[in-house]
Amino acid sequence: MRRRFTIATFLVFLGAAAYALVQRVRAPSVDEASSMAGLHPAALVSDAVTLVALEQRGLALHRLLQAGDAQTARLVESPVYRDVISILESDLEELDQRPGIGGELSPNHPFDRRWLRSPRTRFELVAVVNRIDRAFAEPQTCGEVRLIYRLVLEPPSRPKTRLPMTLNLVFRQPRRGGQCRQVGAQWIALPSGGTKRVDALLKLFVALGEPVRLEVNLQNLHGPTFQLNEDDHSEYLLRQFDVTNAGAKARLAFNTPRTDLASEERNDLAKWIADHFDEIDQGTAVIPDRYLAARAISATPRGLARLRNRPFVVLFADRQDAFASLPYERGRLVTSPRALLRRLDEGTCMGCHQSRSVAGFHMLGEERDAALTFNALRIGISPHFAEELTWRSTFIREESHGLAHEVPRPFAEHAGGSGYGTHCGLGDKGFATWSCSPGLRCRDAHGDEVGVCVPVDGNHDGDPCENVTLTPRFGSFGDVVRPTPREGCVLLSSVSGPDACSPSAFGFAGGMCSEGCSILGEVRGETVCADLPASGYESDCFFTNRPFEDCLKKHVSRQRVRACDEKALCRDDFACARVAGASVGACVPPYFVFQLRVDGPRLDRLPSR
Repeated sequence: MRRRFTIATFLVFLGAAAYALVQRVRAPSVDEASSMAGLHPAALVSDAVTLVALEQRGLALHRLLQAGDAQTARLVESPVYRDVISILESDLEELDQRPGIGGELSPNHPFDRRWLRSPRTRFELVAVVNRIDRAFAEPQTCGEVRLIYRLVLEPPSRPKTRLPMTLNLVFRQPRRGGQCRQVGAQWIALPSGGTKRVDALLKLFVALGEPVRLEVNLQNLHGPTFQLNEDDHSEYLLRQFDVTNAGAKARLAFNTPRTDLASEERNDLAKWIADHFDEIDQGTAVIPDRYLAARAISATPRGLARLRNRPFVVLFADRQDAFASLPYERGRLVTSPRALLRRLDEGTCMGCHQSRSVAGFHMLGEERDAALTFNALRIGISPHFAEELTWRSTFIREESHGLAHEVPRPFAEHAGGSGYGTHCGLGDKGFATWSCSPGLRCRDAHGDEVGVCVPVDGNHDGDPCENVTLTPRFGSFGDVVRPTPREGCVLLSSVSGPDACSPSAFGFAGGMCSEGCSILGEVRGETVCADLPASGYESDCFFTNRPFEDCLKKHVSRQRVRACDEKALCRDDFACARVAGASVGACVPPYFVFQLRVDGPRLDRLPSR
């Protein structure tokens, strides 16, 4: 049986002299001098220049997964990748058999399975993530390092477009001398930029050896709204695999229970939860395999207000008193039964991925083309990811000094903030500390146990303006949405009635206040003037062979919406998109950015057969 031959094993085998030679032979075409670290340099590498250089130096996915000739560039020739897509294709075929999924005129549009094998698709490296904080999952290690790749399609005679699929390659960080102090210090000591930073990161991966796991998150369907009681909705397939010498083997979904557990199994799980209360509170609990699901399916929008994203609530819906007597008085974060179930659900694959995410993802990646303003993101991470980075950076610093970690892992949706868009408590004592800053109030947007912080003096440009109640619906369709009457808006130019509130049924989850504007990219206060697709653009522009940019010119509405940047991210279920001529982005529904949906312009979705 042949062993996988990665860049790491190649360099370790040949030694330091060969490493230096490889650096000269594989000099990347990017200007490494412009490589730079971000706000959390020991926790995240997201700079496009650095990532391109790392790919060209050997961290391209096809090189790390290849089994044959080092010059092979076809990912489908990797036994690991073939095993992975074989399982994914089987999953997708099964999911696509449900009613309501089909071609262009169907209510729900599926992921095109041909993308997984097409010579016109590839995976771009969009992040390196240091997860030393995950040592609790494998105590003999110092956690993980993750290389995150995003699927890219290059249609014939059209610009390339990213697609809603990420693949994470996971490496273990070995524990040295019984502790992780040296590992943490190594990340802290990374150079701040330039070729030295690229060199240091590559040497780090040489020391890590070979990947041990592979994780997939892909949008398996998108359904535009057709009725007033619907959301523009999507489903996401989440899978995990062990990487072996022979290929890849599916593994159970981490901390994600099956919802069809028998009564006796649910009793046993309830007892396990009670016995491991402190670990759940700390965020370090690892649920035994005997309860776990083989895969996870998450749904968006509206996060944990969706029952489909809450397997623990589903399991214990008829056992309201199962956790009433746990020692909540000693909990640091978990201080009520509702907080306990929410904490458990946020630790599942679907609960985590839908907690303050951007269309089901936390790491979409920065754009590689600095000039791109069409179908482009201004910010490539989710609010959840941005908030937790501060905690992760502190964890790494503490680890590098051999200190104990006093602060528990935050809730996935609440890492301690209180600004605009932050989640806030609506009465349950478990969320009493989830408050809003002065000038903001907690809005109950969709009948959940937590709300969202919004301005206290009215609904401004870009703010939510429509509450809803949800009736769970499973299968390929989203929940049934029952909106309350739309509210008025306090706009920059005037005070307007409910007509200024674009409803959820138009793709604006929670509704959105906006007003017309004339100067594209003009920033006023916390708002920016941006071009949004107007009603009817999908039916006219998606089903034609005309270039999408040309068709969309007839379906554009120039509107003032909330601005966004690294310090001011968008509210839930909105994405920060680039705006031509502006230093900030615009908060828009995520599926207005076409790289975040599986359906789209016909010419930009056809793979090579």
